[in-house]
Amino acid sequence: MPSPGCQILAYEMMFAAAKPVAMILPLPTPPGGAEDGVRFISLEKYPKLFEDLYMAFRWPDGPERSIDTPSRSLETLAVHVVGAFVASFVPTLADFARLDPRFRIPPGTVDRVPDYLDYGFVVFQLGAAKQRARVHPMAFEFSTRDPERLFFPLLHVHDGQLYTEATFDHVLYAQGLRTHRLFEHRNEPLRHAIYDTNAPLVVDLDAPLSRREMIGTLPNRDEWALLV
Repeated sequence: MPSPGCQILAYEMMFAAAKPVAMILPLPTPPGGAEDGVRFISLEKYPKLFEDLYMAFRWPDGPERSIDTPSRSLETLAVHVVGAFVASFVPTLADFARLDPRFRIPPGTVDRVPDYLDYGFVVFQLGAAKQRARVHPMAFEFSTRDPERLFFPLLHVHDGQLYTEATFDHVLYAQGLRTHRLFEHRNEPLRHAIYDTNAPLVVDLDAPLSRREMIGTLPNRDEWALLV
């Protein structure tokens, strides 16, 4: 369960890249936020988070119970080791100049999205993978400027190019969206379906789960969902 005024976000994907790449996720942190506005959560010991969420939503009883086997300067921004990743939090757009060299991005890339001028950013470094690879989920808790809504970073910008539409193959999971019309909803608390002792790092076992599939060519934008 997130702290007051915060949101927990977990992200998993499959990718292929000839060289190491960086993934940037914009975050609606309070403007001018501090460098500790994000708390990274390692899910290295819980790689099946999204498998569990899929199973919990698909069947009321979930999977069979199994035995389970933590004032700015010009200095370089901190680099965090988060399981299989290294990551940094960039508190403002201007702070990209302070990003560790391994995370450098082409100048002007973020400038193409003016809505992010007062956002913070999480940057994850991903290794090269010649074939499609699956890595354990990335997760973090961040201070949000709008605690009444959940934020889903979905905008695609590749090689500095921003298009009005993008190809999506996404499934969004959320808690606290009992009536949102774009999501399907379950009524059972997650503890009836998920038994892994690492689950409370990122989910509330006493709350039910909601799901939204986004497949096909869709507007290329982030999404917000009102907590109701």
